[in-house]
Amino acid sequence: MKWSRTIFSAILAVASILGASGPSSAQTINPVQQQIPLPGPPFAAITTLDGRYVFVSMAAPTNAIAVIRQKKTFATPVQMIATCGPASGLAMSKGGRYLLVAVHGGNSCPSGGVQFIDVRKAIAGDPNAAMGTVPTDPSAIEVAISPDNKLVFVANEFSGGQHCDNPDTVSVIDFKEALSSGQSASSVIGAIPVDCAPVGLAVSGNSRYLYVTNEAALPTRSFYDPKACRIPDGPACPIKMHRGPVGTVDVVDIRMARTNPADSVVAEIPAGCSPTRVILTNNDKVAWVSARDENNLLAFNVRDLLANPSAALLSTTPVGIAPDGAQPFSQRRFIAVANTNRFDMCPGAGGTVSILDFATALKSGGGAATVGTFDAGVFPRQWALSPNGSFLYLTEFGSDTLAIFPVRSIAHQVQ
Repeated sequence: MKWSRTIFSAILAVASILGASGPSSAQTINPVQQQIPLPGPPFAAITTLDGRYVFVSMAAPTNAIAVIRQKKTFATPVQMIATCGPASGLAMSKGGRYLLVAVHGGNSCPSGGVQFIDVRKAIAGDPNAAMGTVPTDPSAIEVAISPDNKLVFVANEFSGGQHCDNPDTVSVIDFKEALSSGQSASSVIGAIPVDCAPVGLAVSGNSRYLYVTNEAALPTRSFYDPKACRIPDGPACPIKMHRGPVGTVDVVDIRMARTNPADSVVAEIPAGCSPTRVILTNNDKVAWVSARDENNLLAFNVRDLLANPSAALLSTTPVGIAPDGAQPFSQRRFIAVANTNRFDMCPGAGGTVSILDFATALKSGGGAATVGTFDAGVFPRQWALSPNGSFLYLTEFGSDTLAIFPVRSIAHQVQ
């Protein structure tokens, strides 16, 4: 396979020129970037703790992890690691020794689950870097690990059936047991029943709570309304819509999940139409949720999710079409949002990126929070930020591309 490389020539100088005059709110910007062509659709990206390497998961038909070497001014693909099925969500263990990959059922792991990869071996090019897979469900899509390295959580998107006939699940895995048992099924503690189509996972820094986004509420919820949202039927040109219920954020008590996963959900809160991602900021006091099918980024007061759900919503910020990944950057001055536009199959349809002023989005939301936008490739999906805050990585799922942005090239144009 032939990889191409575009060197960032005079990146900071160009960024400074472009940012010489402050743009007006929501101005179209043009940040410099390096585009890494990939052999398949990239789902997620994550860096090593030192930021020298980037791992990118790729879905079918590639079923692999791309290993990319990040240098001072450009990045270079160095190798690929085959996974046992289509690779999606990524998480890194504390200390950075193991990469965890959510894999759909396929190839040598029809049951799906979470595959373990030895990071040191992956960097060294060792063919034995890919380890075993803890089986959970063929629809495994996202993975998270508690900061204390004790529990692994896997979102099983359609474990209850495609039509939400039953609750879907988040599997709970004993991390140390998974390592000692060779990633056997014996390390699975149990399953947490959640709402329909769980995707996003976020664990609080004290390993106390897990937050799960679910694209639709169960019919048993008190706030269930089967016609509350307009939901795309699927990719089409033109897009066709149907009515559906709001989605939710489920709050899981992790201490309970260790011993009794079936009863560990302590709150279910409506969270807009088709929420897909959740991230935590402000010392885990704020949860940001991408409400994909209402084109909004929502901010919630985490304390009120449990104590006063009706008052938990802090702000609503309109962004682009079908937002997914969101990433704070520049020391939490801004948030980048990937607007996937994933259901528009008409010629020329692509995604965009919204750059939000963090403080404005949190305090009041609204259109004034957007300080810049730019075009992206087809189906921009998820972000990663280098540990030193210098680079933003964006997976462009429909373009088979990883886009890499020097943070200063964006910040200079929107500040």
